[in-house]
Amino acid sequence: DDGMPRVVSPPPNPNPRVAPVVTERFVDLSVSSVRDELRTAWEAGRLLMKNKSYRSTLDNSPSMERDLAGYLKRRRQLDEEDLNAAALLQWIRESYGEEETDKCMFDASRDTNETKEAMLPVLHWFRKQYPYYHQKCLSCGHDDTTSLGTVRAGEEGEEGLATTRSIENFHCPVCNHYTRFPRFSSLERIIESGRGRCGEYSCLWYALGQALGYVTRWVVDWEDHVWIEVKVQGQWCHIDPCEAAFEDKLMYSGWGKKHTYVVAFSREG
Repeated sequence: DDGMPRVVSPPPNPNPRVAPVVTERFVDLSVSSVRDELRTAWEAGRLLMKNKSYRSTLDNSPSMERDLAGYLKRRRQLDEEDLNAAALLQWIRESYGEEETDKCMFDASRDTNETKEAMLPVLHWFRKQYPYYHQKCLSCGHDDTTSLGTVRAGEEGEEGLATTRSIENFHCPVCNHYTRFPRFSSLERIIESGRGRCGEYSCLWYALGQALGYVTRWVVDWEDHVWIEVKVQGQWCHIDPCEAAFEDKLMYSGWGKKHTYVVAFSREG
């Protein structure tokens, strides 16, 4: 509960004559050898990160440079998704309805208000079908579980790195159940699981907006939120699928956030 990194099991020691650096509960993250060993443990899936901010200290590159590179890579991955625009359009038609989907398809003659009127119904449908996952127990439904930390996804399997970024773990004090929350990167797995947060749902809508005929871009707020924007008559309009919101950026002022950087990523650059 102190927020410090914890090694689930000791990492393999390549030189048995040299004692591992990380042997204590508290470690000095300013020491490069400590960071190297913790990074090795993380990549092997044996490091439980209680506080995600500590993960940034394991990387040698500057924070801003690392984050930008990571977000650019993620945006490119979305453009290379196996679940293409045709498959996404088929999914939304089958799930939401043929006529309803036709109403929210891109129409160049619509202005911002008309587009908002067309998009809000599907956004409210999506929010109901794919609610924001906090940390509810999947066994008894108790909302106030205890976060145990995050581990890196394994190399292979259904929750391997090909489809999953990391796995969050929670413990329920009511029924003693342990809940795992895979942070899927695969759009297909996000749809199948029905669980996600702004990271998952913004990525899904970045691709879904394109399937509906819109030009989209993915917007990252360094204060830990993500949404998308669609182009309407030359103007970028805000869509937050977690909030079923269209062109309502001012709602974030009520969240108590102090914005530092907000960066949009798109195919257009």
